[in-house]
Amino acid sequence: MPGRHRLEFVTPVGPIKHRRLPRGLPALFPAAPEPSGAEAPGAVADLPFEAPNVGDAQRRVEAAQLPSTGLWSLPNVALDAGRLGPFWVSAASVAGRRHGWSGQTRQDSYAVELSRDGTAVVLVVADGLGSRPVSQLGARHLTKSVAGAVAAADLTGLAETGEEVLLAGIERAQQELADVWGPAYGVEDSRLLACTIAVVVLPTDLSAGPVLVARVGDATVLSATDAASEPFTGIFATGEGPVNVVSASIPSAAVRHEVEIRRLDPDGIGKLVLCTDGLADDVYESPGIRGWLARRWTHPCSERWMLETLSYARVGSQDDRTAVVVWLRPGPEPVTSADAGEAGTDED
Repeated sequence: MPGRHRLEFVTPVGPIKHRRLPRGLPALFPAAPEPSGAEAPGAVADLPFEAPNVGDAQRRVEAAQLPSTGLWSLPNVALDAGRLGPFWVSAASVAGRRHGWSGQTRQDSYAVELSRDGTAVVLVVADGLGSRPVSQLGARHLTKSVAGAVAAADLTGLAETGEEVLLAGIERAQQELADVWGPAYGVEDSRLLACTIAVVVLPTDLSAGPVLVARVGDATVLSATDAASEPFTGIFATGEGPVNVVSASIPSAAVRHEVEIRRLDPDGIGKLVLCTDGLADDVYESPGIRGWLARRWTHPCSERWMLETLSYARVGSQDDRTAVVVWLRPGPEPVTSADAGEAGTDED
């Protein structure tokens, strides 16, 4: 079948090495001005974090500003953890420092779902385009719609029909965005809701078929191990430029030609991480963050563990961070905070 979405068995593109990429992100949204006569909040109470500071990074908790448009906004934090079918899934999405300081909403979302017939788990992450001020609505509803459409399909023959199931599910979700969710929010042009997306369809019986992995744009999927050296392997090639340069997004009239699909042998996978570019950038750029995440995700973990895991501070890391981690073969013992260790410092 012609096109970028040709289904084939592939090996991951290789371990993630240290790459020096441009620092920070463009200031798409200026910082909101201080209200006239507003007083500084003083010290803001917070729990201590073991999450590291890499470089001269500042969390500046007291500088946070809430978005002023409640109808359009997502919570600053979303967390989930628990069993889904036979697997443990932990997920977190947190607003980036740039968003928090400027009073801009989080634009990332995720969704997880067990298929109706119980034969597969569907995992989805999405990142609303920063240049589209209501794209968080697209990310929110596309993740749920894609997960729901794929979960409702017959997934018993992934080896034969998996590609079409994924493509049809994404097409259906973007049509629903244009026909239902856009009008519900008064958004006439669905392109204002554009986002990137990554999807994993994981058979509950690992001997029954391949793991299907798809993406549009710069959201991505990583294979992870417990190795001390180079624990993450990219499923999709990144090219030579910055990870966060968006080459494609949905909704798109040419979505079938823009979806990249890979089929993976589950025997070679211990766990998978779906993530948006805010986290992927740090994994690619920072040896310290790679080591920190690898130690934190050695074993299945709780929601609070996920929140602290993504609470590190790093110079140049200002975008939303979203990760959905699924353990195909979880270890027998839980990890403790002390076992997780510190990321130390980077010489980026």
